[in-house]
Amino acid sequence: MKILVVDDNEIILNVVSDVLRADGYSVVSVNNAPEALKKLKQKDYELLITDIKMPFMTGIEIIKKLPQISPHTKVIIITGCTELDLAQDAIRQGVYEYLLKPFNNDTLRLAVKNAIKRKKEEEEAARLKELFGLFRVSEFITSSYTSKKLLELILSYIIKQLNASQGSIMLLNRETETLFIAASVGLDEEIVKNTNIKVGEGIAGRVFKDGMPVLVTNIEEHPLFSEIARGYPDKSFVSYAIKSNEEIISFPLATAKKVLGVINVRKKTDNTSFTQADMELISILSTQAAVAIENNQLLDNLNNVYIEIMQFIVALTEARDVYLKGHTQRVTEWCLKLGEELRLEKEELEVLRYAATLHDIGKLAVNELILNKPVKFTPEEYEMIKTHSIIGANILKPLNFLSRSRDIVLHHHERIDGKGYPDGLCGKELSLSMNIIILADSYDAMHSNRAYRAALPEEEIKNEISKNINKQFDPVVVDAFFKLLEKQKKEKAE
Repeated sequence: MKILVVDDNEIILNVVSDVLRADGYSVVSVNNAPEALKKLKQKDYELLITDIKMPFMTGIEIIKKLPQISPHTKVIIITGCTELDLAQDAIRQGVYEYLLKPFNNDTLRLAVKNAIKRKKEEEEAARLKELFGLFRVSEFITSSYTSKKLLELILSYIIKQLNASQGSIMLLNRETETLFIAASVGLDEEIVKNTNIKVGEGIAGRVFKDGMPVLVTNIEEHPLFSEIARGYPDKSFVSYAIKSNEEIISFPLATAKKVLGVINVRKKTDNTSFTQADMELISILSTQAAVAIENNQLLDNLNNVYIEIMQFIVALTEARDVYLKGHTQRVTEWCLKLGEELRLEKEELEVLRYAATLHDIGKLAVNELILNKPVKFTPEEYEMIKTHSIIGANILKPLNFLSRSRDIVLHHHERIDGKGYPDGLCGKELSLSMNIIILADSYDAMHSNRAYRAALPEEEIKNEISKNINKQFDPVVVDAFFKLLEKQKKEKAE
Protein backbone atom coordinates (compact mmCIF):
# COMPACT_ATOMS: atom_id res chain seq x y z
CA MET A 1 0.00 0.00 0.00
CA LYS A 2 1.24 3.49 -0.92
CA ILE A 3 0.76 6.04 1.89
CA LEU A 4 1.27 9.81 1.82
CA VAL A 5 1.97 11.46 5.20
CA VAL A 6 1.74 15.24 5.62
CA ASP A 7 2.48 17.13 8.86
CA ASP A 8 4.32 20.38 9.55
CA ASN A 9 5.67 18.89 12.78
CA GLU A 10 8.92 17.19 11.66
CA ILE A 11 9.04 14.91 14.72
CA ILE A 12 5.54 13.51 14.17
CA LEU A 13 6.16 13.31 10.42
CA ASN A 14 9.33 11.27 10.87
CA VAL A 15 7.89 8.99 13.57
CA VAL A 16 4.77 8.15 11.56
CA SER A 17 6.79 7.58 8.37
CA ASP A 18 9.42 5.41 10.07
CA VAL A 19 6.87 3.21 11.83
CA LEU A 20 4.90 2.57 8.64
CA ARG A 21 8.02 1.93 6.55
CA ALA A 22 9.16 -0.57 9.17
CA ASP A 23 5.81 -2.32 8.74
CA GLY A 24 6.44 -2.70 5.01
CA TYR A 25 4.35 0.15 3.62
CA SER A 26 5.54 2.42 0.79
CA VAL A 27 5.59 5.87 2.42
CA VAL A 28 6.14 9.37 1.05
CA SER A 29 6.28 12.22 3.58
CA VAL A 30 5.91 15.98 3.08
CA ASN A 31 5.71 18.83 5.59
CA ASN A 32 3.07 21.08 3.98
CA ALA A 33 -0.28 20.87 2.26
CA PRO A 34 0.63 22.38 -1.14
CA GLU A 35 3.39 19.81 -1.54
CA ALA A 36 0.94 17.07 -0.54
CA LEU A 37 -1.49 18.19 -3.24
CA LYS A 38 1.34 18.16 -5.78
CA LYS A 39 2.21 14.57 -4.83
CA LEU A 40 -1.44 13.49 -5.02
CA LYS A 41 -1.72 14.89 -8.55
CA GLN A 42 1.45 13.09 -9.66
CA LYS A 43 0.79 9.64 -8.22
CA ASP A 44 -1.98 7.47 -6.80
CA TYR A 45 -1.93 6.91 -3.04
CA GLU A 46 -4.27 4.48 -1.31
CA LEU A 47 -4.04 6.29 2.03
CA LEU A 48 -3.40 9.87 3.15
CA ILE A 49 -2.44 10.61 6.76
CA THR A 50 -2.67 14.34 7.39
CA ASP A 51 -2.49 16.84 10.21
CA ILE A 52 -5.35 19.34 10.40
CA LYS A 53 -3.67 22.62 11.31
CA MET A 54 -0.76 23.45 9.02
CA PRO A 55 0.63 26.60 7.38
CA PHE A 56 -0.68 27.65 3.93
CA MET A 57 -3.57 25.15 3.96
CA THR A 58 -5.34 22.89 6.45
CA GLY A 59 -5.72 19.14 6.23
CA ILE A 60 -9.48 19.66 5.86
CA GLU A 61 -8.86 21.72 2.72
CA ILE A 62 -6.74 18.89 1.29
CA ILE A 63 -9.56 16.45 2.00
CA LYS A 64 -12.07 18.65 0.18
CA LYS A 65 -9.87 18.63 -2.94
CA LEU A 66 -9.43 14.84 -3.01
CA PRO A 67 -12.60 14.02 -5.01
CA GLN A 68 -11.20 16.03 -7.94
CA ILE A 69 -7.51 15.05 -7.82
CA SER A 70 -7.39 11.65 -6.13
CA PRO A 71 -10.90 10.26 -5.54
CA HIS A 72 -9.78 6.77 -4.46
CA THR A 73 -7.42 7.98 -1.71
CA LYS A 74 -8.70 7.31 1.82
CA VAL A 75 -7.85 9.52 4.78
CA ILE A 76 -6.72 9.31 8.40
CA ILE A 77 -6.38 12.67 10.13
CA ILE A 78 -4.07 13.66 12.98
CA THR A 79 -5.58 16.07 15.47
CA GLY A 80 -5.23 17.58 18.91
CA CYS A 81 -7.92 17.76 21.58
CA THR A 82 -8.84 21.34 20.63
CA GLU A 83 -9.48 20.20 17.05
CA LEU A 84 -11.73 17.26 17.95
CA ASP A 85 -14.87 18.89 16.57
CA LEU A 86 -13.09 19.42 13.25
CA ALA A 87 -11.97 15.79 13.22
CA GLN A 88 -15.45 14.48 13.89
CA ASP A 89 -16.85 16.71 11.16
CA ALA A 90 -14.20 15.35 8.77
CA ILE A 91 -15.25 11.79 9.60
CA ARG A 92 -18.80 12.69 8.67
CA GLN A 93 -17.40 13.78 5.30
CA GLY A 94 -15.89 10.35 4.73
CA VAL A 95 -12.56 10.38 6.57
CA TYR A 96 -11.87 6.87 7.90
CA GLU A 97 -10.39 7.62 11.32
CA TYR A 98 -8.54 10.18 13.36
CA LEU A 99 -5.42 9.91 15.54
CA LEU A 100 -5.64 11.97 18.68
CA LYS A 101 -2.33 13.56 19.76
CA PRO A 102 -0.32 12.26 21.46
CA PHE A 103 -0.63 8.71 20.05
CA ASN A 104 1.64 5.70 20.29
CA ASN A 105 2.92 3.41 17.57
CA ASP A 106 0.36 0.69 18.27
CA THR A 107 -2.50 3.17 17.92
CA LEU A 108 -1.07 4.32 14.59
CA ARG A 109 -0.70 0.74 13.36
CA LEU A 110 -4.27 -0.12 14.40
CA ALA A 111 -5.68 2.95 12.63
CA VAL A 112 -3.86 2.09 9.40
CA LYS A 113 -4.89 -1.57 9.68
CA ASN A 114 -8.54 -0.59 10.15
CA ALA A 115 -8.35 1.83 7.22
CA ILE A 116 -6.92 -0.88 4.96
CA LYS A 117 -9.59 -3.33 6.07
CA ARG A 118 -12.37 -0.83 5.46
CA LYS A 119 -10.96 0.13 2.06
CA LYS A 120 -10.79 -3.52 1.08
CA GLU A 121 -14.39 -4.10 2.18
CA GLU A 122 -15.53 -1.09 0.13
CA GLU A 123 -13.65 -2.35 -2.92
CA GLU A 124 -15.21 -5.80 -2.54
CA ALA A 125 -18.65 -4.20 -2.24
CA ALA A 126 -17.95 -2.18 -5.38
CA ARG A 127 -16.86 -5.30 -7.25
CA LEU A 128 -20.02 -7.07 -6.15
CA LYS A 129 -22.09 -4.12 -7.30
CA GLU A 130 -20.34 -4.31 -10.67
CA LEU A 131 -21.02 -8.03 -10.76
CA PHE A 132 -24.71 -7.53 -10.18
CA GLY A 133 -24.65 -4.85 -12.76
CA LEU A 134 -23.07 -7.30 -15.10
CA PHE A 135 -25.78 -9.84 -14.55
CA ARG A 136 -28.51 -7.23 -14.98
CA VAL A 137 -27.13 -6.56 -18.44
CA SER A 138 -26.86 -10.30 -19.01
CA GLU A 139 -30.53 -10.68 -18.11
CA PHE A 140 -31.55 -8.19 -20.81
CA ILE A 141 -29.28 -9.76 -23.43
CA THR A 142 -30.33 -13.30 -22.60
CA SER A 143 -34.04 -12.60 -22.67
CA SER A 144 -33.70 -10.62 -25.89
CA TYR A 145 -31.65 -13.20 -27.69
CA THR A 146 -34.14 -15.92 -26.90
CA SER A 147 -37.25 -14.04 -28.00
CA LYS A 148 -38.72 -12.27 -31.00
CA LYS A 149 -38.88 -9.08 -28.97
CA LEU A 150 -35.36 -7.90 -29.72
CA LEU A 151 -35.91 -8.17 -33.48
CA GLU A 152 -39.13 -6.20 -33.16
CA LEU A 153 -37.40 -3.51 -31.11
CA ILE A 154 -34.56 -3.18 -33.62
CA LEU A 155 -36.96 -3.03 -36.55
CA SER A 156 -39.25 -0.52 -34.81
CA TYR A 157 -36.27 1.69 -34.03
CA ILE A 158 -35.09 1.60 -37.67
CA ILE A 159 -38.60 2.40 -38.92
CA LYS A 160 -38.84 5.34 -36.53
CA GLN A 161 -35.39 6.74 -37.31
CA LEU A 162 -35.91 6.48 -41.07
CA ASN A 163 -39.45 7.83 -40.89
CA ALA A 164 -40.64 4.76 -42.77
CA SER A 165 -44.04 3.09 -42.60
CA GLN A 166 -43.30 -0.55 -43.31
CA GLY A 167 -40.52 -3.00 -42.77
CA SER A 168 -39.50 -6.53 -41.92
CA ILE A 169 -36.69 -8.69 -40.70
CA MET A 170 -36.41 -11.95 -42.64
CA LEU A 171 -34.40 -14.95 -41.47
CA LEU A 172 -33.23 -18.03 -43.30
CA ASN A 173 -34.90 -21.39 -42.84
CA ARG A 174 -31.91 -23.58 -43.62
CA GLU A 175 -34.00 -26.68 -44.17
CA THR A 176 -36.00 -25.12 -47.01
CA GLU A 177 -33.44 -22.48 -48.07
CA THR A 178 -36.16 -19.84 -47.94
CA LEU A 179 -36.51 -16.56 -46.09
CA PHE A 180 -39.42 -16.08 -43.68
CA ILE A 181 -40.63 -12.95 -41.85
CA ALA A 182 -39.44 -13.08 -38.24
CA ALA A 183 -40.53 -9.53 -37.32
CA SER A 184 -42.56 -6.88 -39.10
CA VAL A 185 -44.06 -3.41 -38.89
CA GLY A 186 -47.01 -2.31 -41.03
CA LEU A 187 -47.58 -5.67 -42.76
CA ASP A 188 -50.76 -7.72 -42.80
CA GLU A 189 -50.73 -10.90 -40.72
CA GLU A 190 -51.47 -13.03 -43.77
CA ILE A 191 -48.46 -11.61 -45.59
CA VAL A 192 -46.25 -12.29 -42.58
CA LYS A 193 -47.59 -15.82 -42.26
CA ASN A 194 -47.43 -16.83 -45.90
CA THR A 195 -44.31 -15.11 -47.25
CA ASN A 196 -41.43 -17.47 -48.05
CA ILE A 197 -38.78 -16.17 -50.42
CA LYS A 198 -36.26 -18.43 -52.11
CA VAL A 199 -32.60 -17.44 -51.77
CA GLY A 200 -31.69 -15.42 -54.86
CA GLU A 201 -35.31 -14.48 -55.72
CA GLY A 202 -36.68 -10.95 -55.55
CA ILE A 203 -34.95 -8.12 -53.70
CA ALA A 204 -34.57 -9.78 -50.31
CA GLY A 205 -33.49 -13.12 -51.80
CA ARG A 206 -30.85 -11.44 -53.97
CA VAL A 207 -29.53 -9.33 -51.07
CA PHE A 208 -29.27 -12.43 -48.92
CA LYS A 209 -27.43 -14.35 -51.65
CA ASP A 210 -24.97 -11.56 -52.51
CA GLY A 211 -24.55 -10.23 -48.96
CA MET A 212 -24.67 -6.68 -50.32
CA PRO A 213 -27.21 -3.94 -49.42
CA VAL A 214 -29.56 -2.50 -52.03
CA LEU A 215 -31.23 0.91 -52.22
CA VAL A 216 -34.01 0.93 -54.82
CA THR A 217 -35.15 4.44 -55.71
CA ASN A 218 -37.02 3.50 -58.91
CA ILE A 219 -37.82 -0.17 -59.47
CA GLU A 220 -38.44 0.32 -63.19
CA GLU A 221 -34.96 1.67 -63.75
CA HIS A 222 -33.03 -0.59 -61.42
CA PRO A 223 -30.71 -2.89 -63.45
CA LEU A 224 -31.28 -5.92 -61.18
CA PHE A 225 -34.96 -5.58 -60.26
CA SER A 226 -36.74 -3.87 -63.15
CA GLU A 227 -38.55 -7.13 -63.93
CA ILE A 228 -40.37 -6.89 -60.59
CA ALA A 229 -42.13 -3.81 -61.97
CA ARG A 230 -43.64 -5.81 -64.83
CA GLY A 231 -46.84 -6.69 -63.05
CA TYR A 232 -45.85 -9.68 -60.96
CA PRO A 233 -45.96 -9.63 -57.15
CA ASP A 234 -43.00 -8.28 -55.25
CA LYS A 235 -41.13 -11.29 -53.87
CA SER A 236 -38.92 -9.19 -51.63
CA PHE A 237 -40.98 -9.04 -48.46
CA VAL A 238 -44.45 -7.58 -49.07
CA SER A 239 -45.94 -9.92 -51.70
CA TYR A 240 -47.58 -7.20 -53.74
CA ALA A 241 -46.38 -4.92 -56.50
CA ILE A 242 -44.02 -2.04 -55.83
CA LYS A 243 -44.95 1.29 -57.36
CA SER A 244 -42.46 2.73 -59.79
CA ASN A 245 -41.57 5.68 -57.59
CA GLU A 246 -41.46 3.72 -54.32
CA GLU A 247 -38.14 3.47 -52.46
CA ILE A 248 -36.89 0.34 -50.70
CA ILE A 249 -33.83 -0.45 -48.62
CA SER A 250 -32.87 -4.10 -48.26
CA PHE A 251 -29.87 -4.75 -46.03
CA PRO A 252 -28.15 -8.06 -45.18
CA LEU A 253 -28.04 -9.22 -41.55
CA ALA A 254 -24.52 -10.53 -41.52
CA THR A 255 -21.89 -11.58 -39.03
CA ALA A 256 -18.23 -11.80 -39.94
CA LYS A 257 -18.77 -15.37 -41.14
CA LYS A 258 -22.20 -15.57 -42.76
CA VAL A 259 -25.44 -13.89 -43.78
CA LEU A 260 -28.31 -14.75 -41.44
CA GLY A 261 -31.16 -12.72 -42.91
CA VAL A 262 -32.30 -9.41 -44.37
CA ILE A 263 -33.77 -6.14 -43.07
CA ASN A 264 -36.27 -4.50 -45.46
CA VAL A 265 -37.66 -0.96 -45.14
CA ARG A 266 -40.04 0.94 -47.46
CA LYS A 267 -42.40 3.91 -47.79
CA LYS A 268 -41.08 7.09 -46.21
CA THR A 269 -44.09 8.79 -44.65
CA ASP A 270 -42.93 12.30 -45.59
CA ASN A 271 -42.22 11.30 -49.23
CA THR A 272 -38.56 12.22 -48.94
CA SER A 273 -35.84 9.97 -50.29
CA PHE A 274 -33.72 7.49 -48.38
CA THR A 275 -30.17 8.75 -47.97
CA GLN A 276 -26.68 7.37 -47.45
CA ALA A 277 -27.07 8.29 -43.78
CA ASP A 278 -30.13 6.02 -43.66
CA MET A 279 -28.04 3.20 -45.09
CA GLU A 280 -25.31 3.80 -42.52
CA LEU A 281 -27.85 3.70 -39.69
CA ILE A 282 -29.22 0.38 -40.88
CA SER A 283 -25.66 -0.90 -41.26
CA ILE A 284 -24.96 -0.21 -37.58
CA LEU A 285 -28.21 -1.68 -36.34
CA SER A 286 -28.11 -4.66 -38.64
CA THR A 287 -24.84 -5.70 -37.04
CA GLN A 288 -26.51 -5.72 -33.62
CA ALA A 289 -29.45 -7.65 -35.02
CA ALA A 290 -27.15 -10.19 -36.67
CA VAL A 291 -25.36 -10.84 -33.38
CA ALA A 292 -28.69 -11.30 -31.62
CA ILE A 293 -29.93 -13.72 -34.26
CA GLU A 294 -26.76 -15.76 -34.28
CA ASN A 295 -26.84 -16.08 -30.51
CA ASN A 296 -30.47 -17.11 -30.67
CA GLN A 297 -29.57 -19.84 -33.13
CA LEU A 298 -26.61 -20.88 -31.01
CA LEU A 299 -28.37 -20.70 -27.66
CA ASP A 300 -26.79 -23.86 -26.31
CA ASN A 301 -23.34 -22.45 -26.99
CA LEU A 302 -24.35 -19.19 -25.38
CA ASN A 303 -25.46 -21.03 -22.25
CA ASN A 304 -22.08 -22.73 -22.15
CA VAL A 305 -20.40 -19.34 -22.34
CA TYR A 306 -22.40 -18.18 -19.33
CA ILE A 307 -21.41 -21.29 -17.44
CA GLU A 308 -17.76 -20.61 -18.27
CA ILE A 309 -18.17 -17.07 -16.93
CA MET A 310 -19.77 -18.45 -13.79
CA GLN A 311 -16.94 -20.96 -13.40
CA PHE A 312 -14.43 -18.15 -13.74
CA ILE A 313 -16.22 -16.26 -10.97
CA VAL A 314 -16.21 -19.42 -8.85
CA ALA A 315 -12.46 -19.72 -9.46
CA LEU A 316 -12.05 -16.13 -8.26
CA THR A 317 -14.06 -17.03 -5.17
CA GLU A 318 -11.91 -20.07 -4.43
CA ALA A 319 -8.76 -18.00 -4.94
CA ARG A 320 -9.88 -15.76 -2.08
CA ASP A 321 -10.17 -18.73 0.28
CA VAL A 322 -7.07 -20.94 0.29
CA TYR A 323 -9.06 -23.78 1.83
CA LEU A 324 -11.68 -23.80 -0.95
CA LYS A 325 -9.29 -24.72 -3.75
CA GLY A 326 -10.69 -27.67 -5.68
CA HIS A 327 -13.79 -27.82 -3.48
CA THR A 328 -16.22 -27.03 -6.29
CA GLN A 329 -14.77 -29.65 -8.61
CA ARG A 330 -14.85 -32.36 -5.92
CA VAL A 331 -18.42 -31.53 -4.88
CA THR A 332 -19.49 -31.63 -8.54
CA GLU A 333 -17.87 -35.04 -9.05
CA TRP A 334 -19.57 -36.49 -5.97
CA CYS A 335 -22.93 -35.00 -6.97
CA LEU A 336 -22.76 -36.61 -10.40
CA LYS A 337 -21.65 -39.96 -8.98
CA LEU A 338 -24.50 -39.90 -6.48
CA GLY A 339 -26.95 -38.74 -9.15
CA GLU A 340 -26.01 -41.63 -11.41
CA GLU A 341 -26.11 -44.10 -8.49
CA LEU A 342 -29.60 -42.87 -7.64
CA ARG A 343 -30.61 -42.99 -11.33
CA LEU A 344 -31.43 -39.36 -11.89
CA GLU A 345 -32.66 -38.55 -15.37
CA LYS A 346 -30.10 -37.07 -17.77
CA GLU A 347 -31.76 -33.65 -17.65
CA GLU A 348 -31.80 -33.66 -13.84
CA LEU A 349 -28.12 -34.64 -13.78
CA GLU A 350 -27.35 -31.63 -15.94
CA VAL A 351 -29.33 -29.37 -13.59
CA LEU A 352 -27.41 -30.85 -10.64
CA ARG A 353 -24.08 -30.41 -12.43
CA TYR A 354 -24.73 -26.71 -12.97
CA ALA A 355 -25.84 -26.29 -9.34
CA ALA A 356 -22.80 -28.08 -7.94
CA THR A 357 -20.48 -26.08 -10.17
CA LEU A 358 -21.99 -22.79 -8.97
CA HIS A 359 -23.13 -23.59 -5.43
CA ASP A 360 -20.54 -21.37 -3.69
CA ILE A 361 -20.55 -18.47 -6.15
CA GLY A 362 -22.21 -16.27 -3.51
CA LYS A 363 -19.05 -16.41 -1.37
CA LEU A 364 -17.64 -13.76 -3.70
CA ALA A 365 -19.64 -11.33 -1.57
CA VAL A 366 -18.21 -12.55 1.76
CA ASN A 367 -15.20 -10.75 3.19
CA GLU A 368 -12.14 -12.95 2.67
CA LEU A 369 -10.92 -12.08 6.16
CA ILE A 370 -13.95 -13.98 7.42
CA LEU A 371 -13.53 -16.81 4.91
CA ASN A 372 -9.95 -17.39 6.08
CA LYS A 373 -10.54 -16.79 9.78
CA PRO A 374 -8.56 -19.45 11.75
CA VAL A 375 -10.90 -19.44 14.76
CA LYS A 376 -14.62 -19.92 15.29
CA PHE A 377 -16.91 -17.37 13.67
CA THR A 378 -18.72 -14.84 15.80
CA PRO A 379 -22.53 -14.99 15.52
CA GLU A 380 -22.42 -11.90 13.28
CA GLU A 381 -19.79 -13.45 11.00
CA TYR A 382 -21.75 -16.68 10.78
CA GLU A 383 -24.83 -14.75 9.73
CA MET A 384 -22.75 -13.11 7.00
CA ILE A 385 -21.47 -16.51 5.83
CA LYS A 386 -25.06 -17.78 5.68
CA THR A 387 -26.00 -15.08 3.16
CA HIS A 388 -23.84 -16.65 0.46
CA SER A 389 -26.52 -19.11 -0.68
CA ILE A 390 -29.05 -16.27 -1.17
CA ILE A 391 -26.49 -14.09 -2.95
CA GLY A 392 -25.50 -17.00 -5.18
CA ALA A 393 -29.12 -17.62 -6.14
CA ASN A 394 -29.59 -13.92 -6.90
CA ILE A 395 -26.53 -13.90 -9.15
CA LEU A 396 -28.02 -16.76 -11.16
CA LYS A 397 -31.53 -15.31 -11.23
CA PRO A 398 -31.16 -13.44 -14.56
CA LEU A 399 -30.19 -16.65 -16.36
CA ASN A 400 -33.44 -18.44 -17.14
CA PHE A 401 -31.79 -21.69 -18.20
CA LEU A 402 -30.35 -21.99 -14.67
CA SER A 403 -33.65 -21.52 -12.84
CA ARG A 404 -33.82 -25.11 -11.54
CA SER A 405 -30.14 -25.11 -10.64
CA ARG A 406 -30.69 -21.81 -8.84
CA ASP A 407 -33.14 -23.48 -6.43
CA ILE A 408 -30.52 -26.09 -5.54
CA VAL A 409 -27.87 -23.37 -5.01
CA LEU A 410 -30.28 -21.50 -2.74
CA HIS A 411 -30.99 -24.58 -0.60
CA HIS A 412 -27.67 -26.44 -0.46
CA HIS A 413 -27.38 -25.71 3.28
CA GLU A 414 -30.86 -26.91 4.29
CA ARG A 415 -31.36 -29.97 6.51
CA ILE A 416 -33.81 -32.87 6.64
CA ASP A 417 -34.87 -31.76 10.15
CA GLY A 418 -35.62 -28.20 9.03
CA LYS A 419 -32.76 -26.59 10.97
CA GLY A 420 -30.82 -25.47 7.90
CA TYR A 421 -30.83 -22.18 6.04
CA PRO A 422 -32.00 -19.98 4.41
CA ASP A 423 -35.64 -21.21 4.43
CA GLY A 424 -35.65 -24.03 6.97
CA LEU A 425 -36.96 -26.58 4.46
CA CYS A 426 -37.42 -30.10 5.76
CA GLY A 427 -38.34 -33.64 4.74
CA LYS A 428 -40.12 -33.87 1.40
CA GLU A 429 -39.69 -30.14 0.82
CA LEU A 430 -36.13 -31.02 -0.18
CA SER A 431 -35.66 -32.56 -3.63
CA LEU A 432 -33.38 -35.51 -4.21
CA SER A 433 -30.88 -33.23 -5.95
CA MET A 434 -30.85 -30.88 -2.96
CA ASN A 435 -30.19 -33.77 -0.60
CA ILE A 436 -27.38 -34.98 -2.85
CA ILE A 437 -25.56 -31.64 -2.82
CA ILE A 438 -26.11 -31.21 0.91
CA LEU A 439 -24.24 -34.46 1.55
CA ALA A 440 -21.56 -33.94 -1.11
CA ASP A 441 -20.81 -30.43 0.14
CA SER A 442 -20.68 -31.53 3.78
CA TYR A 443 -18.48 -34.54 3.01
CA ASP A 444 -15.90 -32.48 1.16
CA ALA A 445 -15.89 -29.86 3.91
CA MET A 446 -15.10 -32.55 6.49
CA HIS A 447 -12.63 -34.25 4.17
CA SER A 448 -10.63 -31.04 3.53
CA ASN A 449 -8.33 -28.87 5.60
CA ARG A 450 -10.02 -25.72 6.81
CA ALA A 451 -8.69 -22.56 8.48
CA TYR A 452 -9.99 -23.71 11.87
CA ARG A 453 -9.16 -27.47 11.69
CA ALA A 454 -7.41 -30.20 9.74
CA ALA A 455 -9.25 -32.69 7.52
CA LEU A 456 -11.08 -35.41 9.45
CA PRO A 457 -10.20 -39.11 9.09
CA GLU A 458 -12.47 -41.12 6.78
CA GLU A 459 -14.01 -43.23 9.54
CA GLU A 460 -14.74 -40.18 11.65
CA ILE A 461 -16.49 -38.58 8.68
CA LYS A 462 -18.60 -41.69 8.11
CA ASN A 463 -19.55 -41.77 11.79
CA GLU A 464 -20.51 -38.10 11.67
CA ILE A 465 -22.67 -38.66 8.60
CA SER A 466 -24.33 -41.70 10.19
CA LYS A 467 -25.11 -39.75 13.36
CA ASN A 468 -26.86 -37.11 11.27
CA ILE A 469 -29.10 -39.37 9.17
CA ASN A 470 -32.64 -37.94 9.26
CA LYS A 471 -31.19 -34.83 10.88
CA GLN A 472 -28.98 -33.26 8.27
CA PHE A 473 -28.86 -36.01 5.67
CA ASP A 474 -31.37 -38.05 3.71
CA PRO A 475 -30.99 -41.80 4.46
CA VAL A 476 -31.40 -42.82 0.81
CA VAL A 477 -28.59 -40.51 -0.24
CA VAL A 478 -26.37 -41.63 2.64
CA ASP A 479 -26.87 -45.28 1.70
CA ALA A 480 -25.88 -44.57 -1.90
CA PHE A 481 -22.91 -42.54 -0.75
CA PHE A 482 -21.56 -45.28 1.51
CA LYS A 483 -21.87 -47.76 -1.37
CA LEU A 484 -19.81 -45.44 -3.54
CA LEU A 485 -17.18 -45.05 -0.83
CA GLU A 486 -16.92 -48.81 -0.50
CA LYS A 487 -16.68 -49.21 -4.26
CA GLN A 488 -13.97 -46.56 -4.38
CA LYS A 489 -12.07 -48.32 -1.59
CA LYS A 490 -12.15 -51.63 -3.46
CA GLU A 491 -10.96 -50.03 -6.70
CA LYS A 492 -7.98 -48.49 -4.90
CA ALA A 493 -7.14 -51.83 -3.29
CA GLU A 494 -7.07 -53.50 -6.70
